[in-house]
Amino acid sequence: MKMMKHGFSHYLCYFLQIFTSVYFAAYVSFVDLQHKTVDDERREQRNFRRRLRYRETREKEKRAKQPKFNTPSVPPEDPPSVYAYCDLPFSLRRVPDCTFCGAKRMVYEPLGFCCCQGLPMDDHQLIPEITPQSRAWTCKVTIIEKLNTRDSFRTPGKKYKALIMQDTAGNKVKGMTYNEDILVIDDRLQLHETYLISNAKVSPITNSFGFPDDNYRYLWTINRWTMIQDSDPNQKIIVQTALPMDIDPFSTFYNAMQNKKKITTLAVVISKSSREFVVTGQGKQRANDFVIVDHECKPIMLTMWDEFTTVQGSELGKILASGSYPLILAKRVAATSFLGLSLTTRIDTSIEINPTTPQTLALREWSTSNTTSIKNVLQKDQHHDTLSHFVRPDCFLKSTTSHVKASDDKHNTPHSDFKQEQIFWLEGQIRILEDGPLPYSIGCDTCNKKVIFTEGITFKCLNCGKKNVITTKRYNMNVEITDRTGALAMTIFTHEVKKLLRILQTNAPIEDINCTDLNNQLAPMTATTAIKIIPPNYQGRNETTYAVLSLYSLSTNDAPTTSQANTPKRILTDKSEGVGEQTEKKQKID
Repeated sequence: MKMMKHGFSHYLCYFLQIFTSVYFAAYVSFVDLQHKTVDDERREQRNFRRRLRYRETREKEKRAKQPKFNTPSVPPEDPPSVYAYCDLPFSLRRVPDCTFCGAKRMVYEPLGFCCCQGLPMDDHQLIPEITPQSRAWTCKVTIIEKLNTRDSFRTPGKKYKALIMQDTAGNKVKGMTYNEDILVIDDRLQLHETYLISNAKVSPITNSFGFPDDNYRYLWTINRWTMIQDSDPNQKIIVQTALPMDIDPFSTFYNAMQNKKKITTLAVVISKSSREFVVTGQGKQRANDFVIVDHECKPIMLTMWDEFTTVQGSELGKILASGSYPLILAKRVAATSFLGLSLTTRIDTSIEINPTTPQTLALREWSTSNTTSIKNVLQKDQHHDTLSHFVRPDCFLKSTTSHVKASDDKHNTPHSDFKQEQIFWLEGQIRILEDGPLPYSIGCDTCNKKVIFTEGITFKCLNCGKKNVITTKRYNMNVEITDRTGALAMTIFTHEVKKLLRILQTNAPIEDINCTDLNNQLAPMTATTAIKIIPPNYQGRNETTYAVLSLYSLSTNDAPTTSQANTPKRILTDKSEGVGEQTEKKQKID
């Protein structure tokens, strides 16, 4: 009996030991699991607070960099998405509903979001009424300009495209699209069409470049999430067409170059050069040259860069190849001293091909009825001597050699305000600083760039990209102009060398002309020339040089006798093209 009782107690103790061990192990595991969950939650909260502090710091830095405008400030507030991302409880702050119509108001909606003190609110706001604090707004606009797609300089790989829009009151705003939204928005918003745009992102413009309206300094960002609706066809915005005074005449281009003024021009495109690119200090850049004329058939060169070559340049080339002369309306182009005087595109330039304005009708009729004159301009290459057609030196103050040297010293002074496009008109005796035959080098017959080879070889130029160009002689002479204040040495290039020979009526082959004989002919004459200062850092030059942009005329210096006292001085100007052809002499009164 004792043995049976001892055996039962033994088994009971053994069972209790096993049960206690299992229970203790389960309890320890449960406690460890509870501690692990609390640690994870604490770690998540620490990370969330760290992210909030980092975000607040970045927002403060961003606000410090932004320009300060007179706009009501909004205190920074973390959006609900931050709490939702971190899986934290959050609810929108309650705000009073509209006291007039009883509409439910959200925390981000401004007062008057639904009505205006009981009166229905106008759905269409004007551009100046829209600010970064505006919510639930709609503006009726028309697309008046579409600029080309460009690469961002600050963010490599990012592209942007600008649009200029105008509302019913004539206010303008610039809209921007980026990257993958460009093709979508460009296809959706058509030129000269009217749309209702709602709730686009409005932000201050950080720079002063390209403001369409000085009274509105905000930018609209339009993307695929922006609400864009077509306007009623019967309520389209009719934009007033440009007045004649808004189009800059060709005669104002020279002053615009001196004053660095943006130009708006309406012209006929008559030719496209075969140059595809140019090598500059920034590397290889796409470039196309077009010859344009006005109703007076005065030609000038327009150079298009980068995206303009692939968009407008390609379309103009196709129209010219079909035998037609297209019209262009170019806005915000610049005048430069290339070829004496020429036009070039800027980053904010817009070019419209065959525009529909009242001025284009008269210009189109003129181009259709004057095809012979246009072809004559192309044959004579008159666009290489633009200054002779657009500028009269007697209308400007002539400089002296000492003044040019003083301007050169000012240009080399740090922080100088010297104008890179400044042209000086000199009048004095010209003398060639060369002996023997005319000096020359071998170069491309399109871009004139030097090529180390013989004359008459066909090749593809690596400087302009043209195929099947021919090496030819490019003449350049060192000359000296002397006036009452001193002498100045400069370089005269191929086109002006040939022009000089035509003015002097030199009928001999150019290879047989001697510099000494030319000096004998130039001795009794006074030359009127336009020159430009070439800085020492231009194309690897080590010193400042001077280049003759235009040889305007030569006049005789013979002292008049008593019987010739009232005889006007004879001035010789070039009126023909091609060496060896007959040159006209024109009488002018000093």
